[in-house]
Amino acid sequence: MDVNSVSNITQRGFFEQAQGAEKLHAYVLIRCDLGFATSVAEAISQIVGVHCTAELLGSPYDVIALVRVPGFRELAEEVLPEINGLDHVKNPTTAVAVGRHYSVGSRKVQDGWP
Repeated sequence: MDVNSVSNITQRGFFEQAQGAEKLHAYVLIRCDLGFATSVAEAISQIVGVHCTAELLGSPYDVIALVRVPGFRELAEEVLPEINGLDHVKNPTTAVAVGRHYSVGSRKVQDGWP
């Protein structure tokens, strides 16, 4: 994917900002077959590029994964196909994080991510 394939001007700005970052950060929200959230979270945590996973309650999603990779290519061609290929994974949704990181606990704004 390159910036010319992004049609919306706002999305294009986010894309350019994310491309310039040291690492791309994305959250992957995953629905699982009933009773498999723990095993899916454990399997996803073993994928290269996945920083951490957590099971969710009170959400339409069962698992969330924080992915940190060098760029969109690694996300789209390496990490996401592995997640999609796991048993009991249904309809993952990916949200790429852009901009500054706001830490509520310390009340600090950081340009990087923890």
